[in-house]
Amino acid sequence: MNKIHLLLIILAMSISVFAQNNEEQESISSQEITVYNEFTPTISDAYRIQNLPVIKDTVISNPDFTYNINSVAYPVRFTPAQLQAADLKSEPLKPLNNGLITLGLGNYLMPFGSIYYHSKRQRNYQVGAMASHHSSHGKIENYKERKIYSGFNDNDILLYGKKFLRGSTLHSDIGFKSRQDFFYGYNIDTNLNLPATYSEPVLKDEMEMQRFNSVFINAGIISNNILPRKMNYDISLDYRYLFTIKDYNQHYFSANLDVNKDFKNDENAGLDGSFQLYNSNLFTDKVSLLNLNPYFKHTAKNWQIKLGVNTTGVFEADSVNYHFYPNVLIQHNIGNTLIPYFSFSGNLKVNDVATIGWQNPYTIDSLTVRPSNYAQVVDLGMKGNFNKKVYFHINANYSKIDSMYFFVIDTSLIERNKFKTVYSNLERFSAYGELRITPFSQLNVILNGHYYYYHYLKSEEKPWHLPDFDISIGAKYHFDDKLSFGANFNVIGTRYIQTYSDEPDKLKPYVEANLSAEYQVSSDFGAFIYINNIAAQKNYIWQNYPMHRFNVMVGLNYAF
Repeated sequence: MNKIHLLLIILAMSISVFAQNNEEQESISSQEITVYNEFTPTISDAYRIQNLPVIKDTVISNPDFTYNINSVAYPVRFTPAQLQAADLKSEPLKPLNNGLITLGLGNYLMPFGSIYYHSKRQRNYQVGAMASHHSSHGKIENYKERKIYSGFNDNDILLYGKKFLRGSTLHSDIGFKSRQDFFYGYNIDTNLNLPATYSEPVLKDEMEMQRFNSVFINAGIISNNILPRKMNYDISLDYRYLFTIKDYNQHYFSANLDVNKDFKNDENAGLDGSFQLYNSNLFTDKVSLLNLNPYFKHTAKNWQIKLGVNTTGVFEADSVNYHFYPNVLIQHNIGNTLIPYFSFSGNLKVNDVATIGWQNPYTIDSLTVRPSNYAQVVDLGMKGNFNKKVYFHINANYSKIDSMYFFVIDTSLIERNKFKTVYSNLERFSAYGELRITPFSQLNVILNGHYYYYHYLKSEEKPWHLPDFDISIGAKYHFDDKLSFGANFNVIGTRYIQTYSDEPDKLKPYVEANLSAEYQVSSDFGAFIYINNIAAQKNYIWQNYPMHRFNVMVGLNYAF
């Protein structure tokens, strides 16, 4: 029954659909449709569901299990062969020569010779010796444009040695030094009533001369501590005997001590001291000095600070004088390229016979010079490098000096060719600059200079014989491994001199230009040439004492 009803329903629905289609065809065929635009199909944007399905379970279980791995060694029957130890060799050391001989000869009859000898590399000691000779036997024009003898003679001999111990080094030197100079710089006073038999000296035998000889010996021990917080020390004894051709002499003895210790990685304290004794037949009483200079240092990563005091006691006959000076240094490191610094100190400078004789050999025979008291010395400066090729150092200095000495002509002499000293308290301002440039490995250039200004001279009108500036420029160029060239340019500024009427006069600035060349023929043999004062300027080193003009020296050196 149900099947019959279902068939009747399907039949009725089919007739209805057929009849509807006929009606639609008839209605569509009788209508007009106007299309103004082309059909543009579009697809709607689709959006992905971002959230992932999550199962929310009210029961959470954490798996808990254990496991074991039973390792079993796999039997191996291979045995590797034993390797031989590697033999590491250091780079071979450059062979050393024991000695060097240099011989040269220049105009003005100027021979030069030197010999050096030194032991080769030794584990426990070093010994060596040197000797040199430099002299001149020529003539030079004096103030009357007259040729006169102007020779000099310098000789040096030195023996030295070192003994290396476990934690220290023993050292000792013994030597002899001699300097001979002729008083050729005379300017005879024509206003004096000269003896009828007097004649101006011209030849060597007619020229008066001075010779300073010095024998010296010193010995000491210095620590070689590597471990921190160990006591560092430097102890030495020094003896010197000076005698002149005029039978003047001086004995000098000193005992020196410098001990310091690191208490922490950045803190150090120490004591620098010495005892000095001067005994000369130029003065009746012995003079001794005791110097004790305690200090404390603090060194941080970028800072260095030193605080101390310098004390000096001067003992002469029954008198005792004490001097106290500050000893302060503050230094700061900026980026390992700039180091500004400040220091404030002082010292007592002893001007003994040896010091003055080597500074100015044309002094009167019995000259004694007072000590100079540098009461205040202040330095402010900066040093550093812009890069590996440029290094610089600038400094400004203020010094308050008591009893500073100056050389003036002794007008009591007929020839006026010897100097005496005068003294004055003063204040000195100075500036210093240094520049080192290495544009490339073959060339080195060094420029440095000073400027001086003397103020508040209380006893003298001018700072006699002291320049107001000096400049030095030097360069060395290595053309290759064998040939090298050098040049040096020096300028000494204006110097005031005291005339015979006690009126100040000036020595003009002098310029000296020098050239040099060296050629290494072989590893052991070489040759050189030095050309000095190439402009042949008539420069004066001291009043009435002109320097040599154009001079050349050629020579050879041999290493053995």
